[in-house]
Amino acid sequence: MNKAEAVFELGELSVHIEDVIAEIKAGRYDEDGDLSYEVAVAHLMDHLVRAWHYAHMTDEKIAGITEDDFDKITCAIPLLQFEYRLVDPYTEIV
Repeated sequence: MNKAEAVFELGELSVHIEDVIAEIKAGRYDEDGDLSYEVAVAHLMDHLVRAWHYAHMTDEKIAGITEDDFDKITCAIPLLQFEYRLVDPYTEIV
């Protein structure tokens, strides 16, 4: 496991989660807010997904990825357990 890369991405996630919480508390994600909640949560997902993939990659492999590879890794959400499933953003679940 590439602990350093996983910890880095999870640390970034932690910082950004605090930012999103502060923005929510400040009311900046309201209907008329100047920030996009969807973009903010997608950014959180980017860090979480990269933490997963980077944990399973060597430093050399990570250092050699292209911008295209980076985009592919960032958007490749792992199926961690069979109970998880992807849904459309506004799907009513219950």
